[in-house]
Amino acid sequence: RVLKGHRKHSLTQHSMSSSAAAAVVADAAEAAAPAAAAHAPGMDDRLAALKAERQSLKRQLQQASREVKAQEKKRRRVLKSAGKLSTQDLTWLLALKLTRQ
Repeated sequence: RVLKGHRKHSLTQHSMSSSAAAAVVADAAEAAAPAAAAHAPGMDDRLAALKAERQSLKRQLQQASREVKAQEKKRRRVLKSAGKLSTQDLTWLLALKLTRQ
């Protein structure tokens, strides 16, 4: 019961601190509104360019991640199938690989 009371008390403090934090954020947003309206010209263009660049980089990262994942999957698949080969087949493959280099 002591723990329940403690939790309830800490939740009450948390909700009070959350309300106070929300009020501070709201005050800060109101104070920042006039400053945002008086921003330097061309900032919207720069912001749009940065957002577009971020999207492009995000797509590149996703593509690279897909390629890495596909290569890892292919490697696992090849190793699994190589485990089924006989010693004679492996020797033949090694000789073939050495002649191609």
